[in-house]
Amino acid sequence: MIREFKRGYLWLFLFVAGLVIGTLFANYAVDTTYLQKVFIENYQVNMINKEILWFDLFVHTFISRAVVFLFLCVSIFFLKNKMILYLMTVYLGFAFGFIISLLTVSYGAKSYLVLAGMMFPQFFVYIALYILIIKIADYQNMGNSGAFPVGELRSYKKVVLLVIFALMVGSFLESYVNPVFFRYIINSF
Repeated sequence: MIREFKRGYLWLFLFVAGLVIGTLFANYAVDTTYLQKVFIENYQVNMINKEILWFDLFVHTFISRAVVFLFLCVSIFFLKNKMILYLMTVYLGFAFGFIISLLTVSYGAKSYLVLAGMMFPQFFVYIALYILIIKIADYQNMGNSGAFPVGELRSYKKVVLLVIFALMVGSFLESYVNPVFFRYIINSF
């Protein structure tokens, strides 16, 4: 229990380190006025004006999210190392810090509403999947470092099916529910 609690602090520390680096990068190393303009135009065209086909957005979202999770799962399965998850956690913190800084420059105090609009509801699914992958990597590191027994491979098929189903649910939420919610938030300004 204590060991798992300390590991949780490690993941939190890595995320916060990435968050700080991303915030500093956005504030001191990048011209945020140009990125702000591109960011706002992209979201206005794609999400608010409905100039895209919803099914195409679903397919694009599913494929782009599935590639990331597939890469993580395959890396963990074959490399049996959590280093890729550590780096990914830092990257996710970096991206989050960068987006927060960009939104703060763009929207000021209302930036957190926009951030919530961008993340709700699909990120609840994606964060749960990421935590599941971390738990699988922890479980895998507790065992031996040899090849997986056949029985253990069969149990991973259930996990793969769960991940595919959750990615489909997350992609559906991101493609169909999030644009309606996000449009409501943007129009409230």
